[in-house]
Amino acid sequence: MEGKVQRNIYFQIAIIIFVVYLFFGFFGTSLPFQSKGDSDYGGGGNIINQVVYTILFLASLISLFVRRLDAIAIIKREKVFTIFLVWCFFSTFWSLSPVDTAKRLFLTLTLFTVMLSLLVHTSSTDEILKFVKPVLYLYVFLSVAVCLAIPGAKDPKFHTWRGFSYTKNTLGQWALVCIILSYYIYKMEKGFAKFIASMAILFSLALLVGSRSATSISTFFLIGIMGALFSIDELFKPLGLGRAASVIIFLFSVIMIVSFIFISPEIIGTFTETIGKDPSFSGRTDLWTAMLISISHHPFLGTGFRAFWGVNPPSQYLEHINSVFIWLPNESHNAYIDITNELGFIGLGIFVVMTVRYFVNLRKLNSPSPWKWFIIAALIISLQESVLFNVGNFLGVMFIISYLILFARLRRQEVEVV
Repeated sequence: MEGKVQRNIYFQIAIIIFVVYLFFGFFGTSLPFQSKGDSDYGGGGNIINQVVYTILFLASLISLFVRRLDAIAIIKREKVFTIFLVWCFFSTFWSLSPVDTAKRLFLTLTLFTVMLSLLVHTSSTDEILKFVKPVLYLYVFLSVAVCLAIPGAKDPKFHTWRGFSYTKNTLGQWALVCIILSYYIYKMEKGFAKFIASMAILFSLALLVGSRSATSISTFFLIGIMGALFSIDELFKPLGLGRAASVIIFLFSVIMIVSFIFISPEIIGTFTETIGKDPSFSGRTDLWTAMLISISHHPFLGTGFRAFWGVNPPSQYLEHINSVFIWLPNESHNAYIDITNELGFIGLGIFVVMTVRYFVNLRKLNSPSPWKWFIIAALIISLQESVLFNVGNFLGVMFIISYLILFARLRRQEVEVV
């Protein structure tokens, strides 16, 4: 009985720190309606961040201690993300700013331990949606209210909604996360609770549209198309076709798109204009070219985990970039370029293996996983925004959470079989 009571206490600690982490993940630790500063890129320069996440880290270690063997089993099952974190740690030794790298690695480790502390205590990962629900609802409904009532909740540059986020693009990403979470909460609810979940979906859609974030809106439609393809698989299963049906439709669509591009190249410009972008994606392609030159100076080791954009004083090459791009970028607007620039091709290789292993292992689950959509969304948006392994970005947080949930579920399946 005493052991059970102790487990319940540790479980309660895990739930509390997870909910607190979610709260600050949604709302941030800075005052709302402020301009985005370069120190916020990795969240390492905010003193409130440092205090809050230090407390969460220590509390998660306490919760983990009683189930440390289970935590080790999950780590052994997933492996590659842990290797990625180790490589990030080693990058401290050659980082442009070891302090920045250490701070941002600590924030990532905090998410890692907070999530592990919850996963080793939960009997089902579906419980996580119940813990997410109150914070999600608070964020969604309050965000719409402030966007309608407070002028500061509008992006000062584009005059679109930004809510509690720094820019319209970050609100768009948060809204996309909220739509997915609200949809799966809706599926598990009944009665009046189902109605509240449906309202959360509508309000999340309002935030997405109000942000006018072309990247997030495009990702929303791409995910919708992919979801429809998965549904087609289920529809054709009785005929013995299964995944072949969606693969055929997907390949046909790709062939049609490529054919249109070769026949009418101007279609690219028309498409980018339709989603509110110029062919250079608001200067991103020029920035990517400049970043490739930076990568060529340190192709294998990189500049250190999350160090390039946060160094103080800035690196000589960053000074050059800021002199060329008058909008003073604080990221390359492409997560894959940033990973390569900061962790070298070695770090990029580890990330690729990590992603491939995720989707390979996803097929081993005995039931569908809603969490895969956060992985897919993050991978798509990362073509335009640096969200991966950026715990200052909630979609980046959901990427890591979703990754760990998969391997915790696989570990639980293995234990149940034994």
